[in-house]
Amino acid sequence: MNEKTRQSAKHHYNYSKDRFMQEKWTSEKDLIEFDEGQIVMSRRLDQNISKTAALVGCSQSAVVSIYQKWSKEGTVVNQRQGHGRPRPIDACGERRLARVVRSYRRATVAEITEEVNAGSDRKVSEYKNWCYQSQMSCDQPCKGPAAWNEVNGVCGGNKQSPINIVTKKTKQDASLTAFKFTGYSEMFTSRLKNNGQTVFLDIPLGATVTGANLSHIYKAVQLDFHWGSSGSPGSEHTLDGEQYPMELHILHIKDKFLTVDESQNDTAGQAILGFFFEESDTENKEYSAFIAALAKVQNAEDHTELNISLNKLIMSETKLRNYYRYEGSQTVPGCSETAIWTVFKEPIPLSKAQLADFYNLKFKDEKPMVKTFRPVQPRKGRVVYRSHSGATVTTVEFSFTLLLLCILDETKGDWCYQSQVTCDSHCKGPDSWHEVHEDCTKNRQSPINIVTRKTKLDHKLTPLVFHSYQVAFSSILENNGHSVKVSVPHMTKASVSGGNLGATYKAVQFHFHWGDKGGPGSEHTIDGEQHPMEESKSANKKYDGLIQALTKVESANTNTTISDISLSNLISSEENMTKYYRYEGSLTTPHCTEAVVWTVFEIPIPLSKEQLSAFSYLKFRDGKPMTKTFRPVQPHKGRTVYRSGSAIVMLSFSLLL
Repeated sequence: MNEKTRQSAKHHYNYSKDRFMQEKWTSEKDLIEFDEGQIVMSRRLDQNISKTAALVGCSQSAVVSIYQKWSKEGTVVNQRQGHGRPRPIDACGERRLARVVRSYRRATVAEITEEVNAGSDRKVSEYKNWCYQSQMSCDQPCKGPAAWNEVNGVCGGNKQSPINIVTKKTKQDASLTAFKFTGYSEMFTSRLKNNGQTVFLDIPLGATVTGANLSHIYKAVQLDFHWGSSGSPGSEHTLDGEQYPMELHILHIKDKFLTVDESQNDTAGQAILGFFFEESDTENKEYSAFIAALAKVQNAEDHTELNISLNKLIMSETKLRNYYRYEGSQTVPGCSETAIWTVFKEPIPLSKAQLADFYNLKFKDEKPMVKTFRPVQPRKGRVVYRSHSGATVTTVEFSFTLLLLCILDETKGDWCYQSQVTCDSHCKGPDSWHEVHEDCTKNRQSPINIVTRKTKLDHKLTPLVFHSYQVAFSSILENNGHSVKVSVPHMTKASVSGGNLGATYKAVQFHFHWGDKGGPGSEHTIDGEQHPMEESKSANKKYDGLIQALTKVESANTNTTISDISLSNLISSEENMTKYYRYEGSLTTPHCTEAVVWTVFEIPIPLSKEQLSAFSYLKFRDGKPMTKTFRPVQPHKGRTVYRSGSAIVMLSFSLLL
């Protein structure tokens, strides 16, 4: 089929099919029926003559004449004359209707669907140098998620996806009613393809969504998946910081557009439905055909035919009433900010074995196709709405600071933070800390994400008792190449007890973790939110001495004396430290020793922007800026996080030191 014929077929197919589908004429068996790539003209007079006339741009009487003639001839398309043109009764009407049929019959459903969806596969054609974090290596000079803005500047925009959805900060919207799914139950045959970055399935036109406060009809054009690896989650969106094993995206475009490319010129041109997956004990039989087809597309560019319906891939409609809505973007370059996102709360169950079949796929370089997700992006002031039937929402909003109650056991060696990892550094970042010390992969690792709605109230978590925290002392402030730390002299007798600790713990050292010039840098996160140290408009005078001393330890392995400092000046007042969370964890640097009782406080320590920036001028051992000095959050692995009796209040939120 030449390009001119293809374009003609595509245009008439989309124009006719969409118009007739929208008017629900197919349910009345009116003018045109679509079945496996064939258009059949009805032999009876259509009752909606005015609609037909408007569609083809002719008079109603002319349309009636055409119908009568075709009915008498008993044929789907009137016979041709000598030059390959239809015999005209009405030059516009009959030619238009006949041309739609003939041109479409020259193309197959698969060809037209592929053409219509071409824009959605630009991720492997136009933007060739991007990759996921799991693909990056010194032998693979591709641009990972942090550098996607170099592939396409839009990837650094203000409405990027995915995001972390903090349920307690969502706003209920009564207009977010139930969806109306049309054509989702219809079986179709299409091409499942491994494009070297994921697996995707083209969707022949016909399935649409309306309702749920969508202002237009959106037609489904393609679906794809994002997953992690064995033992590691891989959804793109997160819910209160929780990442699910996998996520399904079904891409829809406004019905008026012929291609995905066209929809990218409209800020609401796309409606993307996102579905989480959870691991279940039993197999999901609805996915049997899809999972079986994965074995045929294990390598990049492999493809196979699959007969399936969209309903088989999602939950029943009764489980699709709880969802979240926000304005966002595509999650691969070019990251076009044209998407209305709907993320459903209820996950789809798949067995461990079914999930593992996705991990057997391969990238273009033949390495395992794992961790195919973009990290969550900043919300930048966007509001996330929840449907009326509502995703569960808690009433806790808070800030917090952090206190580690143990003796730090620092490891010497070639470990480093992710911000230090380069092909020339040869140091082992957080993902490889287990090579430095095996304890770093055990079951009680820190830091963690604290999901407030899953914490348990413990009345034994009474206020802590701080002993001799007000005693001033002099000590050494040291830049050890990883952070800055201050030892607490034994003579201060500073210690802490109470709060169900079961013993008295003496203070021996404190240190800090931060981001990049005010950016997120905390180790622990609350409901998936990572923050810088708490920023205030005015300087915290109690920190003046410490901040001034930082200028004397900018280089690694330097130190200076710091005088007249007390622990009580560095933390919040005792009345602000009754609200906290408690769990059992580990050190957050190698050896990663699991001998720590963690207490995470709600109330933040305020510092000015200038004070915060002072930390970012310090340098690592390699002379590069000491930024993003945090370990990523670690799996809970069944641990329970408890909250104190005072930790259920409404507070403004920020974060940690």
